[in-house]
Amino acid sequence: MARRISIVIDVGVDYREKTEHVKLTMLNIARDCEYILDEPKPQVLMVELGDFAKVYRLFAWCKDYSDEQLARDWLLRTIDANFSEEGINIPYPTSVELTESVYTQAATSKQRAATRQMVKEDKKMVEEREAARQSLDEINEKLKDVNLDKKDKAELEEEARRLETVINMFDAGG
Repeated sequence: MARRISIVIDVGVDYREKTEHVKLTMLNIARDCEYILDEPKPQVLMVELGDFAKVYRLFAWCKDYSDEQLARDWLLRTIDANFSEEGINIPYPTSVELTESVYTQAATSKQRAATRQMVKEDKKMVEEREAARQSLDEINEKLKDVNLDKKDKAELEEEARRLETVINMFDAGG
């Protein structure tokens, strides 16, 4: 007694290809193959986003073991031909040789970006230090007022100490 045999074929295509186009083309090919059974219906699923290609897997079934290799051969030849007709590209692995200058350029670019960021940070720190000094000067002027009540004087003195600490931190770091 013969039993149905599953056929699984993986095909990688270019990342620029539309998934729907690839899947429909592969399904139509499987449906047109005389060796492939109508039930269960052939299926195509994307199974991998590989290094060089999106990989689609065709699942199909043939009636008998004796038809398996004939069906596989027909499907592969037809996929190859129809993909060419449909403009679907099957890429091949490529490699790129990176020279030392590429690494140097990348490092230099990162260093320039870091330098620009630090210039911005330093400018911001100078502005914050100047704002703190200005606030401290204003508080010191207010503290000279002999009519200042104790509570307000204590709050201003506390704020002055806080600002002096901030300024000292800026001065120690810069």
